[in-house]
Amino acid sequence: MRYIGSKRLLAKYLIPVMQEDINKASFYIEPFVGGANLIDKINHKNRWGYDINHYLIKMYQALQAGWSPPDSWSKEQYQDLKQNPINYPAELVSFISIACSYSGDFFGGYSIAKDTKGKVRNRCKESKNTLLKQMQTLKDVNFVLSDYQNISIPENSLVYCDPPYKAVKYYNQKKFNTKAFWDWCLNQKNCVIYVSEYEAPEDPRIKLVWQKEHKVYANKNKVKTATEKLYKIGGLQ
Repeated sequence: MRYIGSKRLLAKYLIPVMQEDINKASFYIEPFVGGANLIDKINHKNRWGYDINHYLIKMYQALQAGWSPPDSWSKEQYQDLKQNPINYPAELVSFISIACSYSGDFFGGYSIAKDTKGKVRNRCKESKNTLLKQMQTLKDVNFVLSDYQNISIPENSLVYCDPPYKAVKYYNQKKFNTKAFWDWCLNQKNCVIYVSEYEAPEDPRIKLVWQKEHKVYANKNKVKTATEKLYKIGGLQ
């Protein structure tokens, strides 16, 4: 699913770096599952996707139970849902707030896309079809509502973290505490943790294992270049 900060285009680089540990791990865990654009490509029998966004988790659970998103949604409907989310099912709030918004940003503004001939595309239906196809690879993922700090990490787990990057807002406009996150990572035992970020604290326990420069969308009108990095903490036997 199109989602802000998605690793969909980087998955082909990240997964091979982690593959040896994925093969060893008893559990594969993502504390910030987001658009599920990496976990959907992981081949493992015990996949767990956590997120603090309750709308998002409710949507994945509803999709696993057979729910199907709408084929269309107007700008007026979008605004009403944004202002009155309590009047709508949580799974619908999640789908519309992400699929019909610019760059998959949670209620980041109603997105109107056009094809090369200037014809307005049905972004809602396109997103629905893409999501339903993606769900074919997510049927057995355990989606759980939780803040990362409340997750109990089983022994011999691989934990992949794609947190809100430093100085970026967290879900529901909260400022993400980057220091507390890295402290949490360093305090975990008997597991291996991989973290996607642009930078990390200077600590010998944190190893840079991969990096690549790529283009990212700063907003709907601006594209910038950044160096995506993957860090590793700990290891598996």
